[in-house]
Amino acid sequence: MRPMLPGLALLTLPATATAAKITLSEDAWINAGGYVQAWAYAGIDTEEGGVAPDLYLRRAYVIVNGQPTKKTTWYFAALASNLGKAGDPATLAVNVSDAWFEYKHADAFILTTGVFRVPISHQELVGGSSIHGLDFHSAFVTQPTPISMRDVGVQARGYLLDQHVEYRLALFDGSEPNPLNAPPRVVARACWHALDADTGLTVKGAYLGKKKMLDIGASFDLEPVTAAEELAWAAAADVFADVPLGENGITATAEFQLHGPDGVIPEGMGAWGDVGYRIRKVEPLVAAEWYQPAEGDAGQRLALMGGVNWWIREHDATLKLQGGATQKDGADTWAPEIIVQGQVVF
Repeated sequence: MRPMLPGLALLTLPATATAAKITLSEDAWINAGGYVQAWAYAGIDTEEGGVAPDLYLRRAYVIVNGQPTKKTTWYFAALASNLGKAGDPATLAVNVSDAWFEYKHADAFILTTGVFRVPISHQELVGGSSIHGLDFHSAFVTQPTPISMRDVGVQARGYLLDQHVEYRLALFDGSEPNPLNAPPRVVARACWHALDADTGLTVKGAYLGKKKMLDIGASFDLEPVTAAEELAWAAAADVFADVPLGENGITATAEFQLHGPDGVIPEGMGAWGDVGYRIRKVEPLVAAEWYQPAEGDAGQRLALMGGVNWWIREHDATLKLQGGATQKDGADTWAPEIIVQGQVVF
């Protein structure tokens, strides 16, 4: 029997992913699930004319979460990323990505502690299983300080004025080169929800007609760098829109970031954006990334991408194609690539 093609295999999934949920009482439950994202990658060598193919798991998550009482929740996730990339056994590692406990006093005050997403922009709050395009705009999220995807700390957040105004204020441990007794990292975010609001600790990169979203947010990130006796800082502003149009819809995000001196990302400014038009289950989209250091070419980036998303079973089963090219560090040449991703949520 011949093996199924990835897209046909995804079509055999049920309409909705069913995680294992155990009900303990009227208000208490435990849930287990996860998701996998498989990549077929092809980097194109413009000088030699060759193609470097690679097949690996971009992400593999196992998630356990629960609600002990009506006002408390907890969440634990283990992540293995880039499993088998370039055939390197060193990539076969599993790490704790999220581990947090949350107390909800009311919509206006929710307290979170543990390891969780740094609220520097809408993108950093998006869960990995609900990314709009193929992946995060990695030039802006993979750096450790600032800006990083996660940190250890405590956060207060809330929703005011009939959930139109959202605030997040967090104190994090920070990361090297700060010593253990360094002052904490402070991150603050405010967001205006003109239409619907997503009140989760993480949000979605695309709502596929389930919500009507128009968000405008601004964030600030401060961290003392004691080795340099300076203050590393970064600021971000972003707009997110997801508007259903009958069975179709438009999803778009735009973000601007400004980085000061003494951070891991070179001092400078950058922006990225993507926009897609969903025609029932098929969505063509385009994206661009840009970063310009204040001095020199190290960290310079320009990327242009286009592709198509096939929302086979909404976020539970997807097949995505992206092609594009990136110019880095002031180089005259571009690095083209083509990526196909299949995702299954269980």
